[in-house]
Amino acid sequence: MNQIKKAVRKFAKENDLYGKSLTIGTLERIITNQGYEIVYYDLLNLSVKAQVLSDQLNLQDKFQNNTGFTYCQPDIKAVFVKQTLNEKDKLSVLIHEEAHIYLDHFYRHGLEETTTQHEKEANAFEIALYKEIQNDKKWMVRIIAPTVAALSLAAILIFRAYSPDAPKPTGDTLLTTSQIDVLAPDTLKTDSTNDTVPVTIYESDSDTITEPDTRTYYWTQSGTVYHIYADCGHLKNSTDVQSGSKDQSNKERCCKTCYSRYLRESHSEMK
Repeated sequence: MNQIKKAVRKFAKENDLYGKSLTIGTLERIITNQGYEIVYYDLLNLSVKAQVLSDQLNLQDKFQNNTGFTYCQPDIKAVFVKQTLNEKDKLSVLIHEEAHIYLDHFYRHGLEETTTQHEKEANAFEIALYKEIQNDKKWMVRIIAPTVAALSLAAILIFRAYSPDAPKPTGDTLLTTSQIDVLAPDTLKTDSTNDTVPVTIYESDSDTITEPDTRTYYWTQSGTVYHIYADCGHLKNSTDVQSGSKDQSNKERCCKTCYSRYLRESHSEMK
């Protein structure tokens, strides 16, 4: 049985079946690429092709007693499948007959019939193939699901950090250096020859913001950022809140929550 499992893994890899569903079309493509013709037959209404082959190869009994079979001779190679089967059974027949072909049951003995051992091997091949593809899909779920979850969590965090009603950037404009200090002094660099720098801001009716930096800042001794708003949620439970100028805070970065609120309120005032 280990040999069958190895053959199944090789077959699945060669035919790029991992991550895909087994379909009748897929099996038909594989079988025809191996030089076999696929012939569907209906006992009550044989096609011209099926009738000719039936008469030529004396297949009447096989048509009557089988749901599918393979005829393999040097001059004729064909897989016969009963037309009136449902889709699931047709797929099963195609996999079973492909197993005979792939496991070299015909070429090895040069016969059109298969032995009992060959039938067991073909049945084992079919079962192992389904398991192999199914296990591969489960493996993909184990890999993909955590990735999707991580991306979803990241999206939620970004959504919470930046309000959904915040306006979208529309272009570049100039901010005074004092205004830049209020927002993110550690991430924006000032041109040494000019006291204004180009940064992306939100759409407004003004080209520049000229409000002087006279606001009061808030911070805690143990904190690493300064706050623009005294009622910031991060200061809610603090008992050592201090206030003054930004320089007095000795903090280099602005609280992200305050920064987002500042942008929203600035945009609202500009409308």
